Amino acid sequence: MARDPIPALVRKSIGGQMLVDLREARGLRQNVVADTLGFSQPQMTQWETGQYVPSATNLEKWLDYLEAAPAKRDKINEHFALAGEPLPKGHLARRFKGDLRKVVILEGAAPVSFVKAGMWLPWIVQTPAYMEEGFRRWRPKQSEAEITKGIRDRVARQKILENDDQHFVLVIDQASLARMPQSKVTEDQLRHLMELSQRKNVELQFVPFTAGTYAGQELDYRIFEYTDPSEETTVHVAYLDRYNSLSLLHGSRSEELRKTWEEQLKVALPPEEASSFLSFLSGIRPL
Repeated sequence: MARDPIPALVRKSIGGQMLVDLREARGLRQNVVADTLGFSQPQMTQWETGQYVPSATNLEKWLDYLEAAPAKRDKINEHFALAGEPLPKGHLARRFKGDLRKVVILEGAAPVSFVKAGMWLPWIVQTPAYMEEGFRRWRPKQSEAEITKGIRDRVARQKILENDDQHFVLVIDQASLARMPQSKVTEDQLRHLMELSQRKNVELQFVPFTAGTYAGQELDYRIFEYTDPSEETTVHVAYLDRYNSLSLLHGSRSEELRKTWEEQLKVALPPEEASSFLSFLSGIRPL
């Protein structure tokens, strides 16, 4: 199973970051470049953070001013040109709408995904039975058709875990494991987590109640990390999941969340303790 190509949204972010790198390498402030080239500073911010693609004319003017080397110029042009590619027919993301569609596109292509669960166990590691139990407890109540579709779509998205070319790091607060009553469903879910903890491309880290309070403990989010190896350019695109409402974050906002992630890693148990922690919670013998 191959990882999806770099999405258009990420192409724009990488191209924008490369422009930032060029500008900063020359010691230029954004407002100075904007004034010199006749751009508005809000425009430049949108281009550099990957929200919009500059026109070919404006991009060439910009690259000329920054004296971009031919190879660098070609690479930036390539990223922005490919940012306009349409979503392939039959892509899983076509089942979804709005920001959720963007998230499905992002998750299928990210070499590394960082997942933080503060309120609810991430869908990416849920068993179908656990999903169903969660859907049935959701308020307002969902129809049978909505529950069936929700489970089907989430299971389809989980196939990315089978791709050894993608790496997943999850920090799961114990509180998210305590939201469901003890039952055969939760016991099977804990065993499933034990099995996942043995996979080479999955790292599970848990924050026990004994860790106390910490910054951002209530947050549920994912950060997708993409790198252009030829340019050593890394960008992060993130989304916050709050009460079934998604917020996509780009540029400095995603980098701030990345810093929060680093702090949360400090309070989480290391990956090698995942199995024993799950065993402690359930009484199941470690694998």
